[in-house]
Amino acid sequence: MSLIDVDGDPWLREHEACEKLFREIAAQLSERDSEISSSAAYAKLSALVRVRLRQFTVEVNQLREKHAVIARNDTITPHEAERRTRLVERLESGIRHLQQRFNASARSYDDDENRSQLMLDRGRDKMFADMGTTGWGDDDGHSSEAFDVERAQKMTQQVIKEQDAGLEELAKIISRQKNIARTIGDEVEVHNEILDDLAEGIDRTTVGLMDETRQVRTISRKDRTCGYWVVIILLFIAILVVAFI
Repeated sequence: MSLIDVDGDPWLREHEACEKLFREIAAQLSERDSEISSSAAYAKLSALVRVRLRQFTVEVNQLREKHAVIARNDTITPHEAERRTRLVERLESGIRHLQQRFNASARSYDDDENRSQLMLDRGRDKMFADMGTTGWGDDDGHSSEAFDVERAQKMTQQVIKEQDAGLEELAKIISRQKNIARTIGDEVEVHNEILDDLAEGIDRTTVGLMDETRQVRTISRKDRTCGYWVVIILLFIAILVVAFI
């Protein structure tokens, strides 16, 4: 990557940013996996990784669309177009890899939760079985509790779906803001180049004016010297005329 002129091509700069985002997400996944699955740090890192994964997916899709436009306009060589296609495909493979890591950890967390819930249910069933001779362990109470658990699970799934939708919108907003910042940066670079050209033009004009001023002064001095000689010659002629008269 060091041989690529990243600074001179906006597409390459965006590709470099996507690769950097991929490495950051991979590091956050490793950090999350080192935490206890039931801890607050694990949940916080999971939410952060989910947001950045969506942002990474959006940015890679935008990178592919921009590459298609550039390739259609024939602004790059066919060899370069093929190379950039492979770069985008590698990023898309990175999306799948990160998503698999994220989902695998999530499934492991869900399996742990399911095992814990199963053990809790078995203990509760045993307790109700032991209390069967009393009036507390009837079937209606057990059915009502199962219904409450099922309803809570549905509510949790609904909340997760709403959070996913909100995270997706947040990822799109972050991506748009990032594109705006890049556009502003490109405009600033263009304006800086214009200002540099203007400064060079002013410097050249200043040097030219100084040269012209020196030439005018030289000519002015020559004009004054010539006038002096004309006066001297006229006086000499007048003296000669007076002398002969």
